[in-house]
Amino acid sequence: MKGVAASGDAYEIDRTLYPNGMRHDGEQLKIVPTNRTKILRLHLLLITNKYQSYQATLLRSDGNSVERQTGLAATVHDGNNSAVVMRLSLQRLTAGDYRIELTGQVENQSEVIAIYYFRLVNL
Repeated sequence: MKGVAASGDAYEIDRTLYPNGMRHDGEQLKIVPTNRTKILRLHLLLITNKYQSYQATLLRSDGNSVERQTGLAATVHDGNNSAVVMRLSLQRLTAGDYRIELTGQVENQSEVIAIYYFRLVNL
């Protein structure tokens, strides 16, 4: 099925999210966990890596905040891209649409630098 990331039967699954919500083929990422999946690890690709640290805020489609992670660092992803990794427990999530606001922080200043979207689908 186009636009759906099959999750296999893993305890922890990895997915890559692109800035502004679309995958490289223009589709929003749909994630289908299995009954065994407990952890969702999201790699938030960066357009540029110029910040000392990052903060990622997960929000439901209604704007309610689910989780905020601070002090995140960029890592190398796929050899030549940088990404920030957000690790989430599926126990806190329900099926639906989500967005992640990524904030870059330098000294005492911060700014939202990218927004990522995904849809969590029930089995």
